[in-house]
Amino acid sequence: MKKLPTNYRVAWRRAVQLVVVLVIAGWVESAVRAQTVNATFKVVCVANREAPDPTQRKACLHSPPRVSFGDEVTLAVEHAPEVDFDDEAEPNPASLVLFLEGKALPGTHARVGRGQIDKDGVTTTLLTYRIERDLSGERSRANWKEVLVAAQNRRLLTVSTGLEDGPAAQTEALVEFVTLQSDRLVWWFLLAVAGAFLFFLVATRTGALRDDEPLGGEVTQATGRAYSLARVQMALWTVLVLYAYLFVWFLTGEYKGTIPASIVALMGITLATFGTAAAVDASKVHTNKEKLEELKAKRTAAPGDAQLQAEAKKVEGRTVVCKSEGLFQDITTSADGASLHRLQFIVWTLALAVVFVVTVWKTLAMPDFDATLLGLMGVSSGTYVGLKLPEAKV
Repeated sequence: MKKLPTNYRVAWRRAVQLVVVLVIAGWVESAVRAQTVNATFKVVCVANREAPDPTQRKACLHSPPRVSFGDEVTLAVEHAPEVDFDDEAEPNPASLVLFLEGKALPGTHARVGRGQIDKDGVTTTLLTYRIERDLSGERSRANWKEVLVAAQNRRLLTVSTGLEDGPAAQTEALVEFVTLQSDRLVWWFLLAVAGAFLFFLVATRTGALRDDEPLGGEVTQATGRAYSLARVQMALWTVLVLYAYLFVWFLTGEYKGTIPASIVALMGITLATFGTAAAVDASKVHTNKEKLEELKAKRTAAPGDAQLQAEAKKVEGRTVVCKSEGLFQDITTSADGASLHRLQFIVWTLALAVVFVVTVWKTLAMPDFDATLLGLMGVSSGTYVGLKLPEAKV
């Protein structure tokens, strides 16, 4: 192979060196730019935004304030000498977000207050943030979860500012973050008690949670019907999701993005289970009615056949709703006794319900169940509906 002339080899080598230098320079520039927030200013304290003179830390509060969702917090930011936010190399204050315990909180953009320069050329700027949650992004949900866990374990959290996709500025400021405000918690508790009382009335005085096959036999009113497992499960998840939504709204003010898609899917599974179970019951009633008509015709032709009479009576019992023997007995048993598929369905539903309630209480957000858990719930529901087909209720 013919070698390139020396001058071409030198030019090629220099071109490669130039590209390497440019790439390294780009990396250095990116690193410097990423550290700009830390290098040029720091958060010195939580301040009183009404203070007339923020320089020399004169606006700083003497003790860490107590803050919660919906509250505002003002940070006193000290710049390097002869530097402020108006400089071209500095970030736009409107792009800065609040940081708690080193975690960026998207959606918490700054309102720039007064800024003053002291005798040493140090500029102090006041930035005010309203503490609001934006749960629309996965990163935001993860950050808020860590912040709330930290708030429950430690009373004081570091508070800072910075770019949403960058590091937090150096900080000396602390706040006491209160996740559960007593006044809002009391209002939610009163609403929850009223809702529970209403639900209890509906469950005990009407047939909303009970089977709806035709009345007859020993059952002559709605409150005597047996409880339906599918209806009870649907009611349970409806109440839990509604209470969780109101709980998060009352305590945080957040009403958008609080219901994950997996919870919507879970509600869809419960509704589909109820609808399919109701269709199975209706089909069995219709089939038994047709069979009963045939037996009645045979019984008319042979009135003395005791076996035929007994069979007709048994089938007639399957065309009407069962008599209630109590909530637990109704949802766990059939005519053949305790049903394993019913118990499995109940246990799995209760397990997810416990996880749901504990997660909402600790993180002030509904859990986002993964596809595997939803699939397992779907399998459990499908098994219950499938084994309901041969099941005799009376």
